[in-house]
Amino acid sequence: MIRTAAVSLSLLIAAFAFADTPRIIDVDPIFVPPQGGLVIVTYAGVTQWCPGIDLCQPQAFLDGQEVPIVARLASGVSVLLPAHAVGTSATFTLRGSTFVAATTTLHYGLGVEYERVLLPLAPQQLAGANGSSWLVTATLMNASNDVINFLGPFEEPPGIVPSPHRPNIAPGQVVPLTVLRRHDGGDGLFVAVPSFAADDVTFASRVADVSRTAQTLGTEVPVARERDYKNKVVLLDVPNDPRYRSTLRVYGFADDVQSVRIRIFDFAGSEAFVDEVRTMIGVVHHAVPPSAFPPDYPAYLQLPLDTWPLAGHGNLRIEVTSTISVKLWGFVSVTNNDTQQVTLITPQ
Repeated sequence: MIRTAAVSLSLLIAAFAFADTPRIIDVDPIFVPPQGGLVIVTYAGVTQWCPGIDLCQPQAFLDGQEVPIVARLASGVSVLLPAHAVGTSATFTLRGSTFVAATTTLHYGLGVEYERVLLPLAPQQLAGANGSSWLVTATLMNASNDVINFLGPFEEPPGIVPSPHRPNIAPGQVVPLTVLRRHDGGDGLFVAVPSFAADDVTFASRVADVSRTAQTLGTEVPVARERDYKNKVVLLDVPNDPRYRSTLRVYGFADDVQSVRIRIFDFAGSEAFVDEVRTMIGVVHHAVPPSAFPPDYPAYLQLPLDTWPLAGHGNLRIEVTSTISVKLWGFVSVTNNDTQQVTLITPQ
């Protein structure tokens, strides 16, 4: 987990249409300072119950105790919240005379814990071998009942210096991710989500050859949560067939250049016929100073399996170990040279 200062920034993000029922869709700032203060709460689904917010006589409550509404806005209210202990949460309720209550959970603290989630392939489209055209997509959903935010290297308008964003996501909202890539995008990126909601944030990522949609809709790419990383990655039953091209990809959580030991065995063998140390490129920061925010990208290594002489060997076992005891994750992509169908060999 990472601890970093919480600042709420806005970003235009997409959402599914909701039924027109009262609900809270945004809180700014999303993390309330422990001394309390002004918070703007944005709602939706109130207009059919109350054409004018003043007519609804809205009331705001924190853990059942009424808190003052300082200003009534076109689609929300500004409320003055009391102090609360760092790291605690409280239930906020907005209630009106003609609409049912809308609630969310507010979290107090200047330091907020985030869990990093690796998207192994950055969303993009690029040309590939043998006339293929690859499209990588990634989507995030807030499946919790609370407004949350997330961190990541998201695209800025032209001419704007890249910086971490904290777009807020309403409960039930789905966000297609568009990011700043590094290299060809194969080195992935981190999305950091608040630890209190990490189990309720879901992802989908897919890679597909869009020139062959009549034959395949692509392959699901797993995401790797920080808790899934280990000091050693073992990939079993890796195909070794000249009709396929295979690539080993390794990702690291350490915030610097690092080395890994790669050993390749026959599937059930005990003696490695490849045993060498390779260097992973380091993490890139978009923030200044770098330590203020989570790294945007993992340390990364990509190696085609034909880097080594594998002729005469059957299916393989690949073991990758950190030489400095940092957490790793990795997989092998296996692509059919004729059909371009991709199979992923991942640690289980």
